[in-house]
Amino acid sequence: MRRTHAFTIVELITIIVIMMVVASITVPAWSRFHDRVVFERAVARVAAEVNAARESALREGADAFVRYDPQGNAIVVTTSGDVEDTDAPVALQERGEVRRPAGERTTGLLDDVAIAEFTSYAGLDGTPPSASAGQDTIRFHDDGSSDGGEIVVVSATGRVARIAVLPSTGRVIVEENSDVEL
Repeated sequence: MRRTHAFTIVELITIIVIMMVVASITVPAWSRFHDRVVFERAVARVAAEVNAARESALREGADAFVRYDPQGNAIVVTTSGDVEDTDAPVALQERGEVRRPAGERTTGLLDDVAIAEFTSYAGLDGTPPSASAGQDTIRFHDDGSSDGGEIVVVSATGRVARIAVLPSTGRVIVEENSDVEL
């Protein structure tokens, strides 16, 4: 009689135990990796909106404002004044008469990411903030400079990032996992 080669029950159980040990190590690591990637994407999105406000102020020659809407968990970018409409070809535009009103763009954040602090440096030097920019609004001027400010982004898993807006240049700096006391 010929003996067939097969796995014994002990070998099958050993393989299953090894697979369970590997899964118990990789699943939490994957979950942490996924949480970090989602948080970094949300922080990059907030920083991109702040940068877009600065670029809008430079491009349109008018002030732009960034504020946080806690009810909608969203960043709101507003441009002030009338700006020239650039959609029509130059040959079809009437010299300086094609205008469009000030605009507002809202970008929502993910459910497990929120803004813990939104601070504008306007008025902190003793001068009052402008009428259109309150203490909770970062204002970009038409030359690209800003009032400056700081945005602290937190995740439900405890990750923290700080987005700083430099007053003199309007430059946006992102510091992830910063030591910010909440």
